Amino acid sequence: MGKLLRLPFLLQYQAGNLTMHELFNKPLSELGPADIDALVHRGDSEDQYTEFKEQPPGKADTWQKATSDLASEVVAFANADGGVLVLGIKEEGNQATGVEPIPDAEKVANSLHRSFTSIIDPYPVGLEVAAVPYNEIGGVIVARVPASPEAPHGVKDKQRFRVTVRRGEEAKPLDMRDIQLHTLETRRRADDAEQRLEARRAAFWELPMHDGLVPAGYRITVTPARAVYRVPELRAVSTAQPIPNGLRWRIHAEPLPPTEVYTVFHRALSRGWRPCLRGMIAAVESPTVGRAQFATFEGGTVDVVRIPAASESVVSAWPLLGDYLGAVELATMLRETAGAGRAELMIDVEFATIGSSTSEVNPAAVDLHLDVKMPGALPNPPGKVRTPLRFPRYTLVDQEDLNRVAKEFWRDLCDVAGVVDMPAITGVERLER
Repeated sequence: MGKLLRLPFLLQYQAGNLTMHELFNKPLSELGPADIDALVHRGDSEDQYTEFKEQPPGKADTWQKATSDLASEVVAFANADGGVLVLGIKEEGNQATGVEPIPDAEKVANSLHRSFTSIIDPYPVGLEVAAVPYNEIGGVIVARVPASPEAPHGVKDKQRFRVTVRRGEEAKPLDMRDIQLHTLETRRRADDAEQRLEARRAAFWELPMHDGLVPAGYRITVTPARAVYRVPELRAVSTAQPIPNGLRWRIHAEPLPPTEVYTVFHRALSRGWRPCLRGMIAAVESPTVGRAQFATFEGGTVDVVRIPAASESVVSAWPLLGDYLGAVELATMLRETAGAGRAELMIDVEFATIGSSTSEVNPAAVDLHLDVKMPGALPNPPGKVRTPLRFPRYTLVDQEDLNRVAKEFWRDLCDVAGVVDMPAITGVERLER
């Protein structure tokens, strides 16, 4: 996916990095021998988000007998920023050097997964454990762990309760004082995410109001929910590559025919970039287009703003959905560029009145008209939306979640517009430009 959108702020992925990102984002059922071979041939290394095991750790002679130690690795990722544990990979100096296929890998993976559910407390939501077929001898096992908002997690081991956290290339044990500090750090990171969202909200509200624009619009912000990472060299790549037709998706809503949606913010990208505080911003404004603005920041936040032209006065749900999907996709790509694995992303959407800090008249609310319709569906008049309106918070860990958050957002758009009997979205398909 990273190769499709050569935007100025996205680094060109090296082939090696791309496969590691597929271990994080590709559905486990689609991983195969080629993905494992690519990992080994390049000599990918263990790091904050990746752990290899050639043999059962400790004194265990089977993987099942090493459940407790493996659970500690899983817990360490969940208590940090997420990661991937790969069993059956030979390593030397923390670098992958070969494959040691595990016989009956699927049976072993299922056994480990069942054990994890009973000894990890609380159980990390979103944990995936699956076997990847490799050859006639066996396969490798991949445990994919999301960063958990419920951290700290621990492992129940006989009379002990062990808590570990990923630090660099190792799972480090935590004592009670460390656990208390870790809990406070988790809360602080959540507070930081809220502060980032409030900062983008304030910036949106304070945009100057210009003639020819509706005095209200929408904002879509995607930001790391808990992880802290930095997108390297965000400002270094300054040559913009316009996307004339935007980023596009095909939306499926049975029994209706598929419909294509596209971004609006690509119009801003075509006008070039300027630096802002620890980020880059692009904007375009005209009496016919209205205002389209796109900003991205070193901490992985993506911010999209759209203010309709007065001649429009209607917000179409399809470009809005396109901007929503585009913001999510680009935030995911920034996360991958930063090497942040499966760090959870938070999506914040609102309709609001703008220019409140500079206008002599400070309206408490403005009516926007939201046009929600599908080709082939019964026509509905545009619904009236009273600002300010903030949508429920959406969260996403990997690309597999994109269908879910698209369905949730579409359902909420229909509710806000007062539209009934509108078919639900059943699938989202990314289109190449």
